[in-house]
Amino acid sequence: MITLINLYDQQENNRRFLILAGIFAALTAWTKNEGWLIILAAGLARSLIRLFKGRQRQLQQETTAFFMGAAPILIFALLYKFAFSPGNDFVHEFLGAPNILECEHCTPIGNDLAEVKTNGISVIAPYEGEHIKKISIMPSEIFMSRYAIPGPNVNMFRGKIISVNHSSTVAQSLVEIENGKYSVELPIESCQSEVWKEGTEVFVKFRLKSIRSLTLPQVIKKA
Repeated sequence: MITLINLYDQQENNRRFLILAGIFAALTAWTKNEGWLIILAAGLARSLIRLFKGRQRQLQQETTAFFMGAAPILIFALLYKFAFSPGNDFVHEFLGAPNILECEHCTPIGNDLAEVKTNGISVIAPYEGEHIKKISIMPSEIFMSRYAIPGPNVNMFRGKIISVNHSSTVAQSLVEIENGKYSVELPIESCQSEVWKEGTEVFVKFRLKSIRSLTLPQVIKKA
């Protein structure tokens, strides 16, 4: 990125170098979270130099060119990190950490649905014709009860609570189901009618409409 910016400075302000610099900077942010700091530090330093020299108009033009290259990749990186891989405290604090399930085997079953094998259970998930790599569901989108949940048995499983934490607004439980552990969040009001404690046997149900599928560009052949 720095090399491309230097080339831009040396070769008559050819903005194609800035667009390429934006692309490489965005790829750095996609690869490592530290890449966001590199973009911030380089952008701040460049902006201060331009402002000190009174070149505000040139700074605006350079920023536009840079983000022409960086914006598409940065948007996709943000969507991926927030939806499927919130692996840092900043994202956890604002959105909560979703349950990420690795797809071990995927079988299309029609009606834009697929059966996903993961952690010893079968989950029905949305299917758009491409190979599913992972599925995710937010803890707040999982129903939990000590009794069988009314309605179809789709994505309903039996498990056991292995830990419980309470905050001012939600009760956070970690539930063990077969070979996996899943985070479940319930409104604190529900604790008044249900007693959640370690070792309690429960029914949990994944809300189908809230399951997100991360796919690969690969067509699955029906068995």
